[in-house]
Amino acid sequence: MEKNNSTISINIPNPLTIIERVKNSILAYALEMYNGPIRRRTSIFQKLLNSVKNPFKNFKFPRFNKKLLLKIVLPLLIILIFSAVLINLIRNLSGLQSVSNESVLSVSIPKPVAQENLNKSFKFPLKDEDGENAGTFDYVIENAELRKQIVVKGQRATSVEGRIFLILNLKITNNLDKAIQLNTRDYVRIVVNNNDAELLAADIHNDPVEVQAISTKYTRLGLAISEENAKNPITIQVGEIDGEKQTIEINFN
Repeated sequence: MEKNNSTISINIPNPLTIIERVKNSILAYALEMYNGPIRRRTSIFQKLLNSVKNPFKNFKFPRFNKKLLLKIVLPLLIILIFSAVLINLIRNLSGLQSVSNESVLSVSIPKPVAQENLNKSFKFPLKDEDGENAGTFDYVIENAELRKQIVVKGQRATSVEGRIFLILNLKITNNLDKAIQLNTRDYVRIVVNNNDAELLAADIHNDPVEVQAISTKYTRLGLAISEENAKNPITIQVGEIDGEKQTIEINFN
């Protein structure tokens, strides 16, 4: 008995061929649409644009000119930058000066806790470079004050708890025809609590004080002492460092 062998074949379309057909169909549809309503609308819109006058139709950008840049534009730019920097610098300096002046003028302190008028006048010699007497100046202690607050270099300073500032207000008169400089604290020593063994020097001062020719200048000396010592008589020794001293007694009570 013979066996019959039969083969069944199935034709499967090529995927690339299908994709190609789909692409061609889409392109044909798009071309038909473009040639139809889309092209008609585009043509109408183009005609509308052409009917409107374009003011920039003949406008052309100027060509870049290196020589013009170097001769005109670049110097103007440098001048503008320099002017801006200079104006900013002037404004900053004016602002700093204004702030500085306001800080000095706006600082206020309470009135003295106690004050005693003295008006003690002294005359001291001035030495020249060779140690010879060149003339004299007047050294006046106008008054003495007790303060809890003082102004130092434009800033308010407050004494610590239990202490108070002793301030001597001075008037220095230069009788010479040229300016002088002197350390006003060298002419005053202070004794508190009757302790003559401890001579206190002022640590609040404006030394060296410069007084112009034939003129008067006001200044001050001071130091912090205990509030308990301020209740007792205070002795001030006035005179040159290596000379005789005169004493002034202050009693704030």
